[in-house]
Amino acid sequence: MNPIWQPFVKTALIGTQREALPKLPSASPLTELLNQIDTAEPEAALLSIAGVMTMHEQAGQIPARMTPPKSIPAQNSERPEPPIYIIRRLSKLFDGQYAGVLSEFLQALGKAGFRVPTTFLPNLLDKGSKMITLRPVLLPVLGQRGHQLAAINHKWAYGIREMATCQTVVTQWHQTESGKRYALLRQLREIAPDKGRQTLETTWHSEPNMVRSQLIKLLNINISMADEPFLERALDDRNHLVRLKAAELLTHLTESRLCRRMSGHTRGVLNWTPNQRTKITIRFPKLISNTMVRDGILKQSKMDKVRLRTRQLIQMVNGVPLAHWSELWQLSPDEIIQALPSTSWQRTLTTAFTTAAHRQKNIIWANAILEHVGIRDQTARLVSILPEADCRHLVEKISKQLQFIPSMEKGGPARLILSHWHQKWDDELASYWIRCFAHHMTQNNEGNKFDPSINIVTRKFAKLCPYSLVSEVVEQFTSDQIHLTWRKTAVDMVDMISFRHDMIAEIQNAAQKSPSSPK
Repeated sequence: MNPIWQPFVKTALIGTQREALPKLPSASPLTELLNQIDTAEPEAALLSIAGVMTMHEQAGQIPARMTPPKSIPAQNSERPEPPIYIIRRLSKLFDGQYAGVLSEFLQALGKAGFRVPTTFLPNLLDKGSKMITLRPVLLPVLGQRGHQLAAINHKWAYGIREMATCQTVVTQWHQTESGKRYALLRQLREIAPDKGRQTLETTWHSEPNMVRSQLIKLLNINISMADEPFLERALDDRNHLVRLKAAELLTHLTESRLCRRMSGHTRGVLNWTPNQRTKITIRFPKLISNTMVRDGILKQSKMDKVRLRTRQLIQMVNGVPLAHWSELWQLSPDEIIQALPSTSWQRTLTTAFTTAAHRQKNIIWANAILEHVGIRDQTARLVSILPEADCRHLVEKISKQLQFIPSMEKGGPARLILSHWHQKWDDELASYWIRCFAHHMTQNNEGNKFDPSINIVTRKFAKLCPYSLVSEVVEQFTSDQIHLTWRKTAVDMVDMISFRHDMIAEIQNAAQKSPSSPK
């Protein structure tokens, strides 16, 4: 520290009301300048002095130099850049309406044998540093120059060719600041889950509490019983957020020790009583033991008793393997779900069973819940874990074999299915949804007031709809019958699907003409 700083630091620590600003001898141009600062207002003067001294120290500094990477000679196997008309299309994908199809573009580019144009490498590497989900489709199309650029900017280090190997990522982990390891752990969990957990363990105890509470969430990626011992130990972590997340993650593993303990915790809590009016009887434990608290069950709270019991029941039930109830009561999931209306805790148990089915990815229970409880806000997340055939069954059920046009109202089954389904639609179902949207947009009555939230659903559908249906989309959504309030929504859907169709067609045509692209 510059010795001139010391008296001013002392004044700042003690306070200008207790310690006057020091007067410096005019021994140098810097001290002469500092003595010229008006000290009528000591606080403002102290800030001015600090600013002047900081600028003085920074002035004339030579920027740090990075050794440029050795030039990598072009290889015969280097992918070519796409034609100029495809490059122009890429420029529209960074922001605005078409940003959501950047991944699809990069995937198609890689499949056609092209690489990213050099001009766009900095922008795309920046995107990849912020959007971890973009990396799997970006890395294969970076090309030699992209890997070179990645080596000279630490934010782009994920793009170094060697970063595709576990060992390089592990090395980078120990060279990266504690709070910046999130992306590295995500990358490791994607390519080598066990190595990712083992690497996390090497620095786990030295990580700050808030960093650990964020890092542990990534163990949800490719979670398996190999993660169970670490998560079991995390139940005793010094930070309560880490403990809660560890307990939640363990409920995904039906063979974990926590799930076995939860089965014991609920013994006598849920009882099958077919001869009574309430077929499922709830008896809460008189005591919440320390073991139950360790497993994530709330012991006491400032909330009222009913809310506390609700939380406790959900926490206990969603941690029990669903197969436990069928084995214990010798009943099918359908029979158990059909009995829920007879209990006064119907909503709570529905939430608990839904959460358990979602975490355990139990398709049988998910179908039973959606069949007997229905598709509603409480249960709709189960749609995301269904196989394509089961989702089709749901759509056919609400549409009477695709013949009936259901309501598109918010919270209705149709909107909920569209909101929670994340895979590409097949041609037949996509065509059905196109007809549904078009029917909804042609209605002009009081019950069809414009609902802005539907734009979220239409934008998502426009990305998942097969672009081969572009002719049908144009025909349905450019009709004069589309009500004025829905015109912009309709135009946006046509624009997006047409853009995707033309984008893929251009890439495929260019690939056929390129001698170096795979045929």
